[in-house]
Amino acid sequence: MASTLTRIVRAGAWSLKWVPVIIVIALSIWAIYVYNVIFLVDIVDSWVFKVFFGVIFNVLAVLFAFSYFMTISCKIASPPEEYMFADELVPELRAATTIEELNNTLKNFATEAGVRVKTYDHHGNIRFCKHCQIIKPDRACHCSLCNRCVLKYDHHCVWVNNCVHYANYKAFILFLLYGVLWCLWGSATSLPTIIDVLRYAAHRAPIQVVAMFFAAGVFGVSMAILLFFHIYLIAKNLTTIESARPPILETGPNSKAFNLGCAQNFVQVFGTNPWLWPFPVFSSVGTGAKFPLGSGAVARYLANGSNMFAYIENGQTNGSYSPNSRPPTSNQPVSPTRSFFSADTMPAANGRIKPPPLVASSNPMKHDGYSPPRAAVSLVPSSTTSESTAMRI
Repeated sequence: MASTLTRIVRAGAWSLKWVPVIIVIALSIWAIYVYNVIFLVDIVDSWVFKVFFGVIFNVLAVLFAFSYFMTISCKIASPPEEYMFADELVPELRAATTIEELNNTLKNFATEAGVRVKTYDHHGNIRFCKHCQIIKPDRACHCSLCNRCVLKYDHHCVWVNNCVHYANYKAFILFLLYGVLWCLWGSATSLPTIIDVLRYAAHRAPIQVVAMFFAAGVFGVSMAILLFFHIYLIAKNLTTIESARPPILETGPNSKAFNLGCAQNFVQVFGTNPWLWPFPVFSSVGTGAKFPLGSGAVARYLANGSNMFAYIENGQTNGSYSPNSRPPTSNQPVSPTRSFFSADTMPAANGRIKPPPLVASSNPMKHDGYSPPRAAVSLVPSSTTSESTAMRI
């Protein structure tokens, strides 16, 4: 009985996630019907304007729907397999009793696995996820709603019921762009009718046309505000999270860590093929796990004398490096009786914590996601742990 009730609750929660998507689809279908069947047929007199208005409106509607579908249907790009904890790492993680020991263990694993990271947490330690049990790639974050780590995570959008991230960020931007243009065109072409209704009491217009005009205005303004914000983020090569909490490099927080200039920042999202820019198909640059540092961040490394190994890729300097000196960490044990990775919080049997492997693919959109282990690794087991030594993931 309890298991049946649990399944019902989960099914209900899953269904509720799709309510905003259903609302968007229903409003879009209604707007297409009102504009084509009521406005163009009953109100617009000239056949020239009927064709002109209708072609542009419906082309924008198709592009909007295509972008929306690609944003929703995109599979979440999860971190590559080399970032996942190896089986032999488990005993060492369990034995770590201080932040410094844990960080050194992760550094050694990253070096042996050939994983290079540029960003750290605000204690100066390697970022890792206790839920997915992986080292976090640069700019990746854990989405609590999707229960997995996501490459270049921007935010989880309820209106698309998906994470906006590296693999669908371009489609999301085009969804906003075509949505704004679609709403603007619908409002602008129906504005004369609304003016006549307001100016002449004897003039009557179908109530659905009036409702469509105001609905398009409200949704158009809302999406325009969000679009302008993301245009700013693209120009600065930031995610929504990074705009509020700058990436932390070896030299400290740096909001310009990945800023390559407006042109190169645009290319990172939309790709190098201009013919693909207007269409919501994947064309972004890179793998989603590694990103080149901006010239300002590289200059700060050189000024501080850090041991950074810069390499040239496609004519650009990628700031992959191996830290030479680390910020000071605490040697104070987190708990006098338990380690960071306690045996009772880890999977039993052979101690395997490695999630099922991803399907190798050069296109991150084709990565098959995995479901991380349900049991999270407790990093702060004692309530007496001082805030200065608590690991923030």
